[in-house]
Amino acid sequence: MQDDLLVVGFDLEARREVHVAEREPEHWKRLGYGGTGQLVCFYCFHGFEAPAGTRVSLVTRGRLGGKVRRHFAHPPGQAPAGGHGPETVWHITTKHLLAAWARSRPGVDRVRLEQWTEDRDRRADVEVLLRDGTKIALEAQRKLMTDDGWRARHRDYARQGVVDV
Repeated sequence: MQDDLLVVGFDLEARREVHVAEREPEHWKRLGYGGTGQLVCFYCFHGFEAPAGTRVSLVTRGRLGGKVRRHFAHPPGQAPAGGHGPETVWHITTKHLLAAWARSRPGVDRVRLEQWTEDRDRRADVEVLLRDGTKIALEAQRKLMTDDGWRARHRDYARQGVVDV
């Protein structure tokens, strides 16, 4: 699987991250490069390998069932030198996959990305609120974490009544 393809963009009008699989390619083409221009590179806009606020309208590439899966891309000559780091791409992609999975589960009332705890000690990659009021924090962790680091994160969530996974 190609985990270094850009599958997340940023919709300037909606002010949120969007995933390539959320809509049909034609929709993204209308919003991206050659269209309204409101679909921009999430990473450039948020200051990864480019100054924060950089607006690079995206093109949609690949096709369902094709040799290369659907993804967003910078127009020719508009990508930062060396592209974007694969860890960042992996992390954003994983958050969206976790959020889509959580939305499909019974008893889920709300799913949000990058949500701070009430005391702003922690920011969950994906926050899930169940209908019974239970809050769950889903964390996408690729790099090894020390036991002390994990325990500190777990204690911070537990102190606020959040179940962390």
